[in-house]
Amino acid sequence: MRYKRKNPKLEHAGLLRRAGFTLIELLTVIMIIMLLVGILAPSISRLIKTSRSAITVGRISALVTGLTAYYGDNNSVFPGQDNWGDLGNSATGSQRLAYAMFTVKGGDWNDNDNDDFPKTAYVNYEDGFLDDDISNKDNTISDGARPAGAICYYPSQPGITGTGQYKYSHNSAYMDADADAAKFNTFITDKRFEADEPFEPFKPGMFLLIAPGPDEEYFTHDDIKNW
Repeated sequence: MRYKRKNPKLEHAGLLRRAGFTLIELLTVIMIIMLLVGILAPSISRLIKTSRSAITVGRISALVTGLTAYYGDNNSVFPGQDNWGDLGNSATGSQRLAYAMFTVKGGDWNDNDNDDFPKTAYVNYEDGFLDDDISNKDNTISDGARPAGAICYYPSQPGITGTGQYKYSHNSAYMDADADAAKFNTFITDKRFEADEPFEPFKPGMFLLIAPGPDEEYFTHDDIKNW
């Protein structure tokens, strides 16, 4: 009996055909990948937002600790309370706080030629804590996000009650068109006492720290703050 020899070329071609993917298989794989991306995208977005918020929360916590120490060292006065009316003109609230937290004790932050700023003083100084490009204001305290936003500092006006003890214009240089004084006053009002007049703010007689949340807007529900 004679056996027919197999053609090695045909055999190789068959292997190639079996090793490849059909169009339907490729489309199926693509659909599965797109489905997985659709499922994972919201989780990745939430992770990015959480990471952004964690940096800001850490910085605000450090600033609260630093402000408490500053208050004890400076005759029970928070930074800017001694020149409250000038804030927003010569320096924003954020800049004034930066000078207080990062000028070594005994240094003169008004002296532009000194080597005392920025250094670790009441808060541990590290690269990125201050930003010169936020609204073109140098030495602004950054929230650590990208794009960076300002951590706004509002000292209360001594002896004043109600929301008027905090002034929107102290940091208005960082605000966009959607933010205004009325929105600020509503945002800082402690709703537990809204029935009383004058309306009381959060942290009366102290200070407010406000940074934009993931929506990058001030005075909205996701802002990061010290109350």
